[in-house]
Amino acid sequence: CCHCAAGINDWAGVTASLIPDSIEALCARLASPKDWPFGRSWCGDITDIRLRQRPFELARKLGYEPAEDFKFYEASTQTASKVLAYLCRENLAYGRWQYRKREAKELERMLVAELGQYAQFWTSCDPSHIVEEGQQGPTAGSSWFSLSGSTFELGVIGYNQIKGFVFWVECED
Repeated sequence: CCHCAAGINDWAGVTASLIPDSIEALCARLASPKDWPFGRSWCGDITDIRLRQRPFELARKLGYEPAEDFKFYEASTQTASKVLAYLCRENLAYGRWQYRKREAKELERMLVAELGQYAQFWTSCDPSHIVEEGQQGPTAGSSWFSLSGSTFELGVIGYNQIKGFVFWVECED
């Protein structure tokens, strides 16, 4: 039994129009132990964090201590929205790396509206391993680096010059 399954599957019947409409709402949803008992999120001002260190410093906001050689993958806004859409639906231990295209588009619009077109995004997975719903793709454990030490985990770190967020889900099977 996967410890994260109950939280992730709570959104199984959600339609694209019910995806949170702001980064704060997305992070607040993750912060609810009922919805994601093994998820963590943070959102706030990042003007005091040096640009070169932002992915690492934002991970530390959640209590993680990434090693100096930790591999964050740089991601486009489109890829970050696909990862977020995946996290809103799939079970990390038993799901496939698939996302729903409509939800990803809605999340992409929200990210651009809030952070602008020059925002930067980072994830712990190889972006080429995320595929659209209905397509075949690699299994969830195929290519990522663990920030938390969990068997399965996935997240997104995003920011512009002023605002940043972290949305991270951990799972054990």
